[in-house]
Amino acid sequence: CDHGEVWIVLAAVLLILRSQRRHGAAVSCALVLDLVSCNLILKPLIGRLRPFAINPAVELLVPPPLDASFPSGHTAASFAAVFALKASGSPLWKPALVLAVVMAFSRLYLYVHWPSDVLGGAVLGAAVGWAGAWLVQRAEQALVQIALHGRVDGLDMPVHIGIMEVRFRQNQTERGRCVSHRLLHRLPIFRLGGELV
Repeated sequence: CDHGEVWIVLAAVLLILRSQRRHGAAVSCALVLDLVSCNLILKPLIGRLRPFAINPAVELLVPPPLDASFPSGHTAASFAAVFALKASGSPLWKPALVLAVVMAFSRLYLYVHWPSDVLGGAVLGAAVGWAGAWLVQRAEQALVQIALHGRVDGLDMPVHIGIMEVRFRQNQTERGRCVSHRLLHRLPIFRLGGELV
């Protein structure tokens, strides 16, 4: 199975650290998109046989994976994390890229993937990595609009924070605006690039 445990652990650690939560959210979102697109859609749909299944004379160094070959799940998860970190502005993308490249080549060395599997996994990972970071950024912008104005694109809606409900309306009073700013400062997710938006 191509779970990408190292990237899951990285995402969890980043989510725990307040200053890194934005990057952790981007990696988490990218890994979810990778899981759905790679393991649940593309692998069963394409159903490509792995190299050792076509050439059984090669003795494997690892237990033979049971799922389909294309695309490489390990490679896709690795590059999803790399591009999510890059797109969200984390400097961790550079060491992550080194690890991702090593992991991609290891799939070829272990004879569990074709070269095109690894290439396809890298392309897929790059796409879902950027998409994951973009979705997190859009979510942040929407939450900022709600906290400041009580609406997104002109819609009036309630905002739920924990067990508290702060209902904003389009014609806010001065008190309502003060509540918005206090709410904004309490939510670390609104810190974009080290500054409040």
